[in-house]
Amino acid sequence: MPPALTRPYFRANFQLAAVATVALIMVPVAGAVLSSDGAAAVPTPSSTASTLAEVARPSIYTQTTAGTWLQGGAVDPTRDRLYLADDQKDDTPSLSVLNLRNGTASTIPLDGETYALDAAVSPVGGTVYVVHNTTDGFVSVVDPDATYTATSLPPTVEVGGNPQKVEVGADGRAYVVNLTGDTVSILGRADGADKLRVAQTLSSVATAGATSAIDNDRNRLFIASEYAKLVTVIDTATTPAAVIGTFPVTDTPTGIGVDPRTGAVVIASSDTNAVSWFSSNNGWGTAEVIRSEALGTVNADTLLPLSVDVLKDGTALVVTQVFPSETKSFVSVVPADTGVARTIPVGNLAFWGVLDPQQGGSFYVPNSGNGNVSVLANVTLSAAASPVSYGQEAEAKATLVRADGYPIAGSIAFADSANGPLGTATVDASGIATLNLGVKPAGSFPFTATVQSPVAVALSATASATTSKASSVTSIAVTPAALVEGDSASVTVSVAAGHGTVPGGTVTLRNGTTVVGSAPLVAGRATLPLSNLTAGTSQLVASYSGDENHEASESDGATLSVQARTAAAVVNKATAGVGDKLTIILTGFVPHETINLTLHSDPIELGSVVADEAGSAVFTFALPEVAAGKHTIVAVGASSNRTSSTEILVPEPGTDPGTKPGTKPGTNPGAEPGNGLPETGATGVPLGVALGAFALLLGVGLMGGHRRAQRSRNS
Repeated sequence: MPPALTRPYFRANFQLAAVATVALIMVPVAGAVLSSDGAAAVPTPSSTASTLAEVARPSIYTQTTAGTWLQGGAVDPTRDRLYLADDQKDDTPSLSVLNLRNGTASTIPLDGETYALDAAVSPVGGTVYVVHNTTDGFVSVVDPDATYTATSLPPTVEVGGNPQKVEVGADGRAYVVNLTGDTVSILGRADGADKLRVAQTLSSVATAGATSAIDNDRNRLFIASEYAKLVTVIDTATTPAAVIGTFPVTDTPTGIGVDPRTGAVVIASSDTNAVSWFSSNNGWGTAEVIRSEALGTVNADTLLPLSVDVLKDGTALVVTQVFPSETKSFVSVVPADTGVARTIPVGNLAFWGVLDPQQGGSFYVPNSGNGNVSVLANVTLSAAASPVSYGQEAEAKATLVRADGYPIAGSIAFADSANGPLGTATVDASGIATLNLGVKPAGSFPFTATVQSPVAVALSATASATTSKASSVTSIAVTPAALVEGDSASVTVSVAAGHGTVPGGTVTLRNGTTVVGSAPLVAGRATLPLSNLTAGTSQLVASYSGDENHEASESDGATLSVQARTAAAVVNKATAGVGDKLTIILTGFVPHETINLTLHSDPIELGSVVADEAGSAVFTFALPEVAAGKHTIVAVGASSNRTSSTEILVPEPGTDPGTKPGTKPGTNPGAEPGNGLPETGATGVPLGVALGAFALLLGVGLMGGHRRAQRSRNS
């Protein structure tokens, strides 16, 4: 067997040898994220955490019965499809199609009983090229919008011997690397006349055991020959395409890629299980190694790194087949600039990696031994909680998203700050998992969100659910509405809060700056009594102190109007003689003020009396010597200046003072007959003490007057 046939038949015929000994695994198995030494990575809680991990493993075999030996392929970002060359179990080639949005699979039949080894998508129209590895190799040209059947297969184009790799340039030309003959067959643009023919053949290109990578940003195609240990560089911008340089490598190149940031060529070698970056300053006439990093390892006899892809951030992804193991493959994740590689387990018999060219694009690893695809994506977990006020239900939220924007199925486990479990929530179509925490008291409630599935995504993030105090509204009501000086009132203070909560705490009632009283709230209310009110207008305001869950608040002002009583003076008899003892009932004055009494018209100071707490008093005095006729007794409050008066009649001498003027004089009620001189001094007593005496005195006076009138009629 010629040396040039060794590599393709290793990748293809090795599979055939494995059929008898390897059982196909139909159920996806997600592995843990491992560090470079194989130990499980410990997530560090933070508000946001990201990692590259296996997020899904959709099965093509179980959906289509195809996908038995999945090989290389490409992503069509316009149609959200992953195309993979496939040899079915009956050696019938096909093109497997995976919908990247929902994970559903379908298959397109291809021509011939040959090995389908690689597929590429044209940026012009999305045409798919599939290479078939035979001595007289050919390429299937697949229209992405056409429907094919077993009797209507995609057209084919014959190329050189044993093609293994196909790349498509930025202008839509397809480059087929033929492992025999040292040639590269170039098909015309998919939208041109040369679509179904070889428009150009590049000869004398070292292709024995070759792999390839294309840099469409810089229009360069790199072909690395495993056996020649030589890299050929082709300019894909020119028509016809041309070789612009070659450079040797020391270690056997088994995988090749391009760093999109710099254009450096990244080559993996099975000799050293390492990856190296090559750069050129003379148009790739020569190249030098600018960096080398060790790849990941596992306990196995032989590690065979087979493909290299580089993310837009410079992270290198190297798919490694473990040989002779039939159940292991992994991806080495090499940091962009420096750092130790870590490994991500995938399925078994993984030969290729397929990078989504979009920003944030994912990495797809077809697992030939399982009939499924390991989907590696950059995922970010963020924990958050929307602030609420007391009475509202708090929620813990976590967002789990893929960098490429495709949906991710998963669940998030939530725990409190003491690592006590709170519950688990499923990630919805928007990537959000929400857990209801119920009503929390005002304050901060820290929590941790941890990815529960996919299990390979070892991420945790922390946040706090914050509950603010509920707002409150304070109002007051005064009863009764109409008040008169000396009355009592009741002030009801009500405090309402949002979301149906009941405030606690205390309320304080003020008149201006003067505190009138305070009371605790009971069921959101408090009642404060006001007694012995004085006349005037007050502006009452109630202040609520707030509590641990409610904000303080203050009511609008309420006007309290207390009407002043009208001062009144009532004398116990309307007619009196000089020296008679008279009693005056005084009401409607200011409590505890001094009331001065004066007899008019010639002012005679009668004395004074102090009002009680109700503003009332009783004043008793002996009528001084005054002229006959009507006289006025005037009572004036010393502080309020309230004034009231009452009249008495002093009869002419010789008349009975107990009758109307002109009657015969009689005795002076309440005094011994005498010379009519007033008693010395006056007596004032509070109204309460004097009421009974006044009633008795009034009765006696009336009876005395009646008796005097009776005597006058009998004489």
